[in-house]
Amino acid sequence: MIVLFATGVPYAVPIGLVVGVLDLIPMAGALLGAFIAGAVALTKGITTTVIVLAVMALYQEIENRTLTQLVYHRTV
Repeated sequence: MIVLFATGVPYAVPIGLVVGVLDLIPMAGALLGAFIAGAVALTKGITTTVIVLAVMALYQEIENRTLTQLVYHRTV
């Protein structure tokens, strides 16, 4: 995840991969991924944690409102 790398969060690439895999779990996966990323971002400070969680929430909203709708529209 680019925001993890840009904010200097340690282990950005492995955390990004874990978040990507957890995002495949319906309903709870994104929340678990955000919790893990936020917990590790907390080692860099509150500001970094807020930035990481805000970007993850924004990504989730975009995914839920656009990408998921497009996929469901084409399959149903």
